[in-house]
Amino acid sequence: MTECRTAKTTPRKSPTCSSEGRRNPALIFLFLICDIIRDMKKITYFYGNGCPFCEAITPAVEKLASEGVEFEKLEVWEGTKHEKTYNETNQVRMDSLKHHYNANCGGNMIVPSFYDAERDRLICNPGSYENLKEWVFAVLNL
Repeated sequence: MTECRTAKTTPRKSPTCSSEGRRNPALIFLFLICDIIRDMKKITYFYGNGCPFCEAITPAVEKLASEGVEFEKLEVWEGTKHEKTYNETNQVRMDSLKHHYNANCGGNMIVPSFYDAERDRLICNPGSYENLKEWVFAVLNL
């Protein structure tokens, strides 16, 4: 193992080093993954108030959010009169992805759906935490 020592050959205090001054590969890997996740762009989450499929996937979204994934939640179904313009704006954003819905969702503009602008990809109703997590982290190839 590589020593965690400075130029003065004294053990360095680092979260990736053990108390003996040796590097811990598992911690280095963990910190690397955390840096990658922190640098990820947010995922756009199109949902509808009252949608049972959206309600079912909400715990998965919340769990991934607690793991460091940032979501931009956009309601596209309904809302109060005050929210009407906001929701129409969200619907316009969803409509701009029609080519993705044609390719990935049989042409149906459905909720819940998730869009990753950084990698220009979309998934419709992943159905479970495992499926959504796999889609979110697919780029990491872990």
